[in-house]
Amino acid sequence: MGERRMTQELDKLYSQIRQAATERELIVVGNMPRVFELPGMEWEDNWISFLDCANQAQVNLLYLKEWRYAPEEIIEEVIRDEIGPLYGFDNNKSADADVDGGETQTYLRARFREVIAPWNVHSGEVLEISSVWIRDGVVHHWRREADWEHHHRETLELAIAEAKQAGQENHRLRTEAEAHELSKRALHMAQHPRFTEATNQDKRTFMANQLFPGIDQWTARHIANQATLIYWWDMEPTERAEVAQRVVALRAQGRSFSSIAAELKISEAKVKRIFGDSP
Repeated sequence: MGERRMTQELDKLYSQIRQAATERELIVVGNMPRVFELPGMEWEDNWISFLDCANQAQVNLLYLKEWRYAPEEIIEEVIRDEIGPLYGFDNNKSADADVDGGETQTYLRARFREVIAPWNVHSGEVLEISSVWIRDGVVHHWRREADWEHHHRETLELAIAEAKQAGQENHRLRTEAEAHELSKRALHMAQHPRFTEATNQDKRTFMANQLFPGIDQWTARHIANQATLIYWWDMEPTERAEVAQRVVALRAQGRSFSSIAAELKISEAKVKRIFGDSP
């Protein structure tokens, strides 16, 4: 209820500012000037003081604009201006014109829609009112946002940061040849006899640097991560079954748990677990 009341107040506020500006014989322009290179001053006072000062400074033009919340337009702007360059999207093509790029854009749109879905109830409502007047080359700026906008912007920016990180990684692996080469190196690392000794990420990254001198840290971490997944999925189940078979065979020869553990370089507790005994 509070957010809805704030939106209604913003709707009224725009009309009030416009009327008050007209009463002060200010000419209201419904757009914002391009003033990026001019020095500026942000007004923290209320809008009445802002207009009164414009009057006292004998300003003629007051720029006044309201922005309404349009989630689809925001998403398209983010993809075009912030995400597209990292992923190599062609803005002159539709998403369907480029199969790979189209699929990625479809996913990103769905992702951004998901994270800002809680604010869909505000679609079409006033998001921000902004006003500017200029005197002696200095831009005086006053604005008021809907009180839900801060949380909305933080949430969207977090999703944008995640997408940018993925885009940077995608850019590094943009060719099949590069991806194939990294996969080959990861498999080689996973098959190395000392791989199981690398019991944490730092050790695995160090190992990748030793095996493939000259690679950067990002590539080393990527190879280490992929090698871990290859070992977990393809190799560990087979090795576990082979160890179990050897334990059974050695036990059948009358070997003790401790001697089997020493030969296979595993713990005695693990040997016992294979037979279902208590550790």
